[in-house]
Amino acid sequence: MNNKGFSLIELMIVVAIIGIITAIAYPAYRQYLLESNRFEAKSALMELSQLQDEFRNENNRYASNFGNSPNSMDIEQAGFVKYKGKFISKNFKLDLLNGYYELSLTALNNNEYTLTADAIGTQVQDTECFQFRIDQASRKTATSDKCW
Repeated sequence: MNNKGFSLIELMIVVAIIGIITAIAYPAYRQYLLESNRFEAKSALMELSQLQDEFRNENNRYASNFGNSPNSMDIEQAGFVKYKGKFISKNFKLDLLNGYYELSLTALNNNEYTLTADAIGTQVQDTECFQFRIDQASRKTATSDKCW
């Protein structure tokens, strides 16, 4: 007798193997994506820190907030996006719903500031590194020591 095709048992074995591989591979892939998105927060904070230094060179003080008033740093001009009333990381189009990080500036006085990137959207699943900070002295802090 000449067999043509696969038996149901052979097909079910293949489906089971694919299911097992997927169950192992998908969480690892998802973790890889979350870790790779951290670069977006780091690069945004480094760029904003550089913009703060430029602002200080021009105005003899640091910017107190984001916007386009005289005391503000115009980060829209630098390519950052205001979305739903908040500034988010430049590559927000990768996650069309919210972006990956929300950016904020806290000015303590004219000589001190802290820039913060908080995870939003799908990036909040990255519980290990959901917040990054940098200040005027380039001190970098994050949720965990291994984030930066």
